[in-house]
Amino acid sequence: MTAEHAPTSRTALMTRIKDKRADVAKYIQVTDNRNKRLTNIAIICGTVAAALTAGPALGGKSLNTWFTEMTQTQLPIWQLLCFAAMLCSVCATIATNLSKSHDVTAKLVQAQVCNAKLEGLHSQIELKTLDVKQATDQFAKLLTEVSFV
Repeated sequence: MTAEHAPTSRTALMTRIKDKRADVAKYIQVTDNRNKRLTNIAIICGTVAAALTAGPALGGKSLNTWFTEMTQTQLPIWQLLCFAAMLCSVCATIATNLSKSHDVTAKLVQAQVCNAKLEGLHSQIELKTLDVKQATDQFAKLLTEVSFV
C-alpha cells in the first residue's frame, strides 16, 4: 500500500468502526430497554399474583360474602382472585423465561465490552499508534464478538 492510499484506507476503516459502534450502541439501547421491561413485568406480575392470593387467604368467608353482596353475583371471590393470580403468575414466568432464554444479560455485557474495544481501536487509528493492517485485523476479530448485532 502506498503512502497516498493509507489516509483513505485509514479514513474508511475509521468510518466502518464508527458505523459499527453506532450499530452496537443501538443494539445495547434497544436490548437493555427490552430487558428492563421484561424484568419489570416479571416483578410486577409476580407481586400482583402474591397480593391476589392474599385476599382469599386473609379474608376468607367474610370476603366472599362481602363480594357477593356488592356485585350481586354468585361467583365466589376466591375463584376470581385465584384465576387473576394465575394469569399474573403466567405473565411473570413468561417474562422471566423470555429474558433468560435469549441470554440477554450476557449479550449486553459482550456488546458493551466490544463497544469499548471499538472505541479504543478507533482512537489508536486516529492517533496513528496502529497501522491500518493491524487495525483491520483487530476490527475483523471484534466483528465476530458481536455477530449477533
